[in-house]
Amino acid sequence: MKNLRYFPFERNLFFKGKLLTVRDFESEQKYFNDKRRLLNRLIYGSGVVSGLQVIRVDDKQISMETGVALDTLGREIVVASPVKMKLSMIDGFKNNDYAKNVYLCISYDEKGKEQVYSVNNNSSSSEEQSEYNRVMESYKIFIKEEAPDPAAFEHSNQFASICLIYDDSQVRIWQSTPRYVNPGEIFELTLHIEKTIQTPRIEFEYALDTKHFSLNSSSNVLAFSEPLDGQTTAYQKTFSIKASDLPAKSEITLKSDSAKLSIGDKLLHITSKEATNVIEIITGAIKDRLLADYYDRSLDKAVEFTSDSCIYLAKICLLQMGSTYMIEKIDPVPFGEYIYNTTILNQLAGFGGSGSTGATKASYRAKSTTVELNANETPKFSVDYNEANQLFDFKLSLPKSQKISNEVTKGYVDIPVKSKGIKPFSKPEKSFFSDEIDHFLGSGQVFVVTGMEELSGDPISGMLNRSEQVYFGDNDVFKDTQYESEINNIAIGTLMYPQKGTFRIGVKPQGSTSSTSVRVHWWAFKQLSEEQEGLASEEAINEIQSGLLEAAGSTESGT
Repeated sequence: MKNLRYFPFERNLFFKGKLLTVRDFESEQKYFNDKRRLLNRLIYGSGVVSGLQVIRVDDKQISMETGVALDTLGREIVVASPVKMKLSMIDGFKNNDYAKNVYLCISYDEKGKEQVYSVNNNSSSSEEQSEYNRVMESYKIFIKEEAPDPAAFEHSNQFASICLIYDDSQVRIWQSTPRYVNPGEIFELTLHIEKTIQTPRIEFEYALDTKHFSLNSSSNVLAFSEPLDGQTTAYQKTFSIKASDLPAKSEITLKSDSAKLSIGDKLLHITSKEATNVIEIITGAIKDRLLADYYDRSLDKAVEFTSDSCIYLAKICLLQMGSTYMIEKIDPVPFGEYIYNTTILNQLAGFGGSGSTGATKASYRAKSTTVELNANETPKFSVDYNEANQLFDFKLSLPKSQKISNEVTKGYVDIPVKSKGIKPFSKPEKSFFSDEIDHFLGSGQVFVVTGMEELSGDPISGMLNRSEQVYFGDNDVFKDTQYESEINNIAIGTLMYPQKGTFRIGVKPQGSTSSTSVRVHWWAFKQLSEEQEGLASEEAINEIQSGLLEAAGSTESGT
């Protein structure tokens, strides 16, 4: 059980009469344990499988939830019940400077259980000898106050080249690049900055020394400045780097004496000869090369492990409060040590597989801008392509939003009705018309609604407020009722003059009527018609589609 190598595998061969010894039973257990752990290591890797969340209980205490993990030897770590711990009581926690970040780690451990009397006691001593009857597979919890080398994790180191630039108890800086890029490709160099909560504001500047790569700027200087309102302890900043057009294996190194780190008012000059990223420019598919590297590993390399095969469950950020400390926040699994099962990976693949593998990203970059036009201007779309930077610049020009509301005017006109009284079933003698009426909505199509109000000199009608009633539509609806009007035998019509912005109202008696005058109320409406809206929308769509086709034609050779 103490031998950490998995191979060669030997299993028991049983036969009648075989004398089974302790060695035989241990070999039986080791055979199955080692095979299972080898497959765990090679198929799944190491990390958190489920649970094991670390949460803050109060200023001094944390709690670790139940869960399962696999260590770098493929051994299963099972936490069957939550564990509440005082931070200062965990192994590895030092009572020194509390303005720091500490890391909660878990590792596999075994403990003896159930002591029993040993019958095979060859000791001459009269004291009874006992042995453990069981081995309980358990775990250890401890604190590390130093962050690990970011290149020590296989899941990130396999796809990215990582180098540490600066590291002390307060600040840690490193950069990462893809391991492989294609000729002429633009890729991203990522600068990572970690600090403690109470560390003052950070500014960092350095220059690159390389032959086959160049920044998309006039110089190879990279700079980071922490925001004035920065409240986090970890930052990332990316820089675009362009590879040369010829295959090569090259390095990106910090230029000598170029790195300057400002921590508050303190200025440090950093010299790090080991801060180097190795990148290979290849002509083939990068995915195929990464897979080849993975499967071409030797068995010893594949099962390689460190002497301390722990898993980092949490980064705990501390604040110093006088002579003691306070837990400010907890970052779970700070180095991404997770294991994903095939079901989850299959679901993630349906979302485009946008995992953070550190592999090379798309060759082209794009940015977009929006320009505001006047409300009456036509929308426009254009694309500019910068071949040197492999950058697409999409520009969309849109008119200001304009609220289209109905315009309404109203009025009335009195039209005399001089009917002589006609016989039943005979045609009316005459129609009566108003003068031209200006609706004050300008030229164009206008919708007019009319209604008739009866004018009568009868004092009884005035007392009954009959003159306040305005009738719309067919007045015969009210015939032979208490609401019957004396104007129910008059038809009304409207004649429009769209270019002049005027209209005329006409009335025509359909039979005998006692009315001498008809008051016609009118309401004029003007709005953008559906046809006009459709034409405007279609024109805008055609303009944008035309711009897209033109842009696609001009950049076809570059894509």
